[in-house]
Amino acid sequence: MGIRIIWGIAALYGGLAVAAAQEVPLATGEWPPYVMQKSPERAIFTLLVEEAFRRAGLKPVYRYTSWPRAEAMVEQGLVFAAFPYAHNEERARRFDFSSPVLISRSVLFYYRSHQHVPQRFERFSDFAGRQIATPRGYWYEDLLRRHGAQISYTSDEQSAFRLLMLGRAEAVVQDELVGWYLIGNHFPAQRSRFATFDTPVSAREQPLHLLVSRQYPGAAALKARLDSVIDEVRQSGMPEKLIAKFRLRSSRPDEAEANPEVGPQP
Repeated sequence: MGIRIIWGIAALYGGLAVAAAQEVPLATGEWPPYVMQKSPERAIFTLLVEEAFRRAGLKPVYRYTSWPRAEAMVEQGLVFAAFPYAHNEERARRFDFSSPVLISRSVLFYYRSHQHVPQRFERFSDFAGRQIATPRGYWYEDLLRRHGAQISYTSDEQSAFRLLMLGRAEAVVQDELVGWYLIGNHFPAQRSRFATFDTPVSAREQPLHLLVSRQYPGAAALKARLDSVIDEVRQSGMPEKLIAKFRLRSSRPDEAEANPEVGPQP
């Protein structure tokens, strides 16, 4: 009898523990090294989301899809949030944003052997009238237009770098880690010919957030529950440690010695 009671109590508490880990649906797409469906254990942003949800007693359930579909799912309340997203005015009219999860640094990539590359980049007016390749949907599109750049739209990030390599674009704007990941994985033989300007695209830091639904049931309470733990994770130094691990995996000592500017920059 006593054993039955003990087992009953254990089962009860076990059930409560499972129930406490509320499942929360999230939409996302492929954006390595931040989000990688086939290697989530190495995806920087996904790992930060996992840690924040764990601290909040929640369990994220990922739905990998296209970026337009991810936004539509958030807007319709089919998922609590999508990630990672930068804040802009158009999105702010339709969505809420979590506390910043990670700070992104966007830079201009160029190809060394192209003679028409500008000698410097200090402000976007330096690229007025020049061809810059990018997929649609990035926060800096309006910035490019306002300063007179000619935008060559591509279907994805890899295609933008291919245009750059072929000389059909003069620069690519991209997050620094994403750019070097794509170059290292898709154009390894040409890696030493790619480089970045020292000046970042934006003087201000570009936080990346969860894009939160206004239609998902209980979204406001979930957001409040998560924001404080997201701040804790960010302040713990975990983002910097994950980025350092990525840079270590991506570094190539032989190339770094011959080409000190090549590869992920500190």
